[in-house]
Amino acid sequence: YDDPAFSERARAALDPYPYVVLLLPSPNVDESVLILHERIRLSFPDFPAEAARELDEMNRYFMENPSNARLAKLTIYTKDKSSIETRDELLHALNLRRSAG
Repeated sequence: YDDPAFSERARAALDPYPYVVLLLPSPNVDESVLILHERIRLSFPDFPAEAARELDEMNRYFMENPSNARLAKLTIYTKDKSSIETRDELLHALNLRRSAG
């Protein structure tokens, strides 16, 4: 959210929920953009190059914007993990939080 009022509304709406999770490829934005680009290329080999560049820019914008990180109560990095490994890490983190709360 670029507008502070919208950002505050989102924060207030999500505040009561203990499990607001942000999934990112890496803590490094440049690396994350490259990882996402490669994942898209592998999943959709015929994806147009211009559309891929636009998607890279959009992904970079969202990752550089601090609002998502501010809203998240848990961030999980997915680089070099399968979807099963990411799921398991998420479930483990949520179970730890549940047992601590």
